[in-house]
Amino acid sequence: MPEGVIGEMLGDEEERPEQDEHQSEASADAFAATIAYQAAHGDPEVARQAAAFLCGQLHLVEVQTKYVEVQREHLIGEHPLRLAQLRNQLRSQRLRLTFQLAIALIG
Repeated sequence: MPEGVIGEMLGDEEERPEQDEHQSEASADAFAATIAYQAAHGDPEVARQAAAFLCGQLHLVEVQTKYVEVQREHLIGEHPLRLAQLRNQLRSQRLRLTFQLAIALIG
C-alpha cells in the first residue's frame, strides 16, 4: 500500500489505468508543484523563489494569450484576401483550360 505524499501521487500500479504522454506530464508537473508547496511551508526562501517562479509563469501566460489574440486578429483579416486569391486562381485555371481546349480544337 502506498504511503505519504509520493504514494498518494503515484498510487498502486495495478489500480492506475493506462495514461497517455500528456497525462503523465501533467502528473509530473502536479507532483513537482506538490513537493514545492510542501517545501515552501518550511523555508521562507523556497516560498519566495516559488512565488517569483509563479509570477514569471503568469507573465508568460499573459504574453502567450496576447500573442494568440494577435494571431487570431491577423487570421481574421487575412481570410477575405485568401478567399479572393483562391477565386482568382480558379478563374486563371479555367481560362488556361479554355485556351488549351480552343488550341486543341483548332489544331
